[in-house]
Amino acid sequence: MKSSVIKFPKESSYTVTYRCCVEIAENDLCAAKLINFFVSWHDYKLKKQSQIIRENQLAKQQGVRDLQDTSLIQHHTTEELAKGLIGEYGKNNIAKALQILNKKGFVTTHPNPNPRYKADRTKHFLVHPEVIQAALDRWEQNTKFAEQQKDNNTDFSDHSLQIEDPRTKIADHLPKIADPRTKTADPRTKTADPR
Repeated sequence: MKSSVIKFPKESSYTVTYRCCVEIAENDLCAAKLINFFVSWHDYKLKKQSQIIRENQLAKQQGVRDLQDTSLIQHHTTEELAKGLIGEYGKNNIAKALQILNKKGFVTTHPNPNPRYKADRTKHFLVHPEVIQAALDRWEQNTKFAEQQKDNNTDFSDHSLQIEDPRTKIADHLPKIADPRTKTADPRTKTADPR
């Protein structure tokens, strides 16, 4: 982790937004932030999964059925999502962002997977890292291609095209003749104009 001159409290929330996530999420900033939110929770659940499996195996050996869910399904209320985005977005923006993420296949929304809790209105989400990664890889490839195109082809819309007047080069090689209408010395004779 990158160190800083400021030590923020560990419990303090923050959001991260990657430019690539904004672009793969149809330029929706809320959807981009939700990608990071869901991926962070997915990583956390993935990290804890092996520990939960071990605990469940120990429970089975003692005759107790599985106590903890080992799936990677996340459950969040809209209020929890808003809090996770530190209050930057309201219910409508979050709903729109979730539609984008579902449409893209980055995250799918499900009812409670436990049939005993059919009445539970909490949304359950499953992150599809392979779909997100494929979109990020395409974004990176397109970005590199665009950079190569920019390097190979001069785009004059960004630069002012300066064309040198060929007459200036010709004029540099002609002898200097004083204009008779001005009262200047002729540089070849070094005499002042009598007028």
